[in-house]
Amino acid sequence: MRTVLLLTVSTILLNSCVVSKKKYEACLAEKSKLNEELSASLSENKTLQSRIKTNVSDFELMKSELHLSNAVKSDEISDLLVKVTQLTDSNKALENKLEETVKLYQSQKQSTQTTVEELKSLRSDNIKLKRDTASIKYALKLSKERFSKLEYELTLQKEKYNAVSSSNRQLTKEMEVNKQKLLSFEQQLVKNKQKMEIISSSLIELRKEMLSAKSNNKIIDPNKNKHIDKMAKELGHY
Repeated sequence: MRTVLLLTVSTILLNSCVVSKKKYEACLAEKSKLNEELSASLSENKTLQSRIKTNVSDFELMKSELHLSNAVKSDEISDLLVKVTQLTDSNKALENKLEETVKLYQSQKQSTQTTVEELKSLRSDNIKLKRDTASIKYALKLSKERFSKLEYELTLQKEKYNAVSSSNRQLTKEMEVNKQKLLSFEQQLVKNKQKMEIISSSLIELRKEMLSAKSNNKIIDPNKNKHIDKMAKELGHY
């Protein structure tokens, strides 16, 4: 009866060892999976860091170009405004002069060839000045439109940079969580390995004791055997 009991205990202990080994292998598989996820996260983080650096570089270049363009456009606009003012004054002066010439012509009623040519020249200059004024106003309008476009592009770059930065912060948080999980699994793996070593050692000693008892026709009491107690304790039976 005691021999049957001993064999039953041995069978239970062997089954417990198989279960512990499966748990150990499951921990190893989980650790491998987490390592792969961590490696993928690190690779994705590196890619995002590279994209951020590129976007920051593009952003700084765009900002520098915009500042330079703003300075140049401000100078161009100032020059154009000065020219418009000068041309307007010149146009007004020519119109006044034309008006005076017409009055003089009407009062004297002398249509000399010189006066006619001067009148034609003044009218031609007046038309040219009006055309130049219109061209300058159009150029000023184009400059303002280009400036607005550059401001819009700068806003888009800022939004893109903020989006990438937010994504990078979220990925960093997820990586920290995975690191903590991996650390926990590693600690559990070490504990299970230690248990396996103790159980394996106790099982070997128990087998030796059983063989010795068999050869000497002795009976081993499973309730008072230190090896069985040690294995039961590691397996959490008590």
